[in-house]
Amino acid sequence: MESKSQIKGIIHLKGASCTSCVIGIEHMGKRLKGVYDIHIQRKDNLIILLYDGKQETLDIICDFVKSIGYEAYYTESENNFTTAVSAQS
Repeated sequence: MESKSQIKGIIHLKGASCTSCVIGIEHMGKRLKGVYDIHIQRKDNLIILLYDGKQETLDIICDFVKSIGYEAYYTESENNFTTAVSAQS
């Protein structure tokens, strides 16, 4: 059986402080292929997740957050990428 690597990811979140927004983002993230766990820390404005380590996975989450009217971005230093991409407006 192939072992799946789980990487801790950090996405910065701006504006999504209401409970329904948090639930929506977490629900979408849990359904996304490559995401093993996702939790939003509202007081720190962070999305913390365990995922497959693929940059595309974080891009999809950031794009979803942007589509519902909030800002989300991640950095190379927090996620061990060779390039960082932002879904910020």
